[in-house]
Amino acid sequence: MKNKAVVGVISRPAINLVWIKRDLRTQDHAGFQAAEQQQIPYLSIYIFDPDLIAHPDTSHRHLSFIKGSIEDMNKILKPFDRTVRSFYAPSLEVLEQLWVLFEIKNIYSYQESGVQVTWGRDKSVANWCKIHGVQWSEFQQNGVQRGLGHRKDWVKDWYTTMSGPIIINTFSRQNPEILSSITALEGLYTAYIKDTGKPGDAQTGQDTTRRFKQTTTLAMQSFKSLPPKCNPLDNPRDGST
Repeated sequence: MKNKAVVGVISRPAINLVWIKRDLRTQDHAGFQAAEQQQIPYLSIYIFDPDLIAHPDTSHRHLSFIKGSIEDMNKILKPFDRTVRSFYAPSLEVLEQLWVLFEIKNIYSYQESGVQVTWGRDKSVANWCKIHGVQWSEFQQNGVQRGLGHRKDWVKDWYTTMSGPIIINTFSRQNPEILSSITALEGLYTAYIKDTGKPGDAQTGQDTTRRFKQTTTLAMQSFKSLPPKCNPLDNPRDGST
């Protein structure tokens, strides 16, 4: 939906943005950590970009999971007067609207390794940041290194990333000035996300991970209890009979 720009803002407070993508969590989060270490306020945003939603690899189940995850994050952030604000619009349009209200200094996000449409979006955002003098810091989300033209030292880099310390995030209370300014945008970018009944909260994710580990452990124990000739762990397929 096309929206008119917000007008009537005389002075713009300086802020940073934490742009949530696939990192729908409040712990072990480098973006939140970086924003908390700065001396200026920050806002957390999630963008339901229509171009991404229209892509064949997105379904209502994905959107419902994202919606539930954001709701869970907001429950955790509520004691600090913070919230992840959701926008349904092209990413550049959202940034332009926020630019009208705020002097954006930094954007913190995780680097996304996805499909071509997300790569195209990120290149457009990088160009927007360059034009507006905004520093965009992208943190590595996993062992994947986007744009790498070779595999030299890839295994070592992967191990270094994946074995790094877990970030323990803490949160400060939101600046009231920012809260009063952002209300000018509320209602401009809203959309109904169909609820499929698939929970996306942190507790459900932890329970699912715990069940997966239990199932995997039982399966490994079953394999180990088999006689050597029947145990695929002791007899990897090598082409012999």
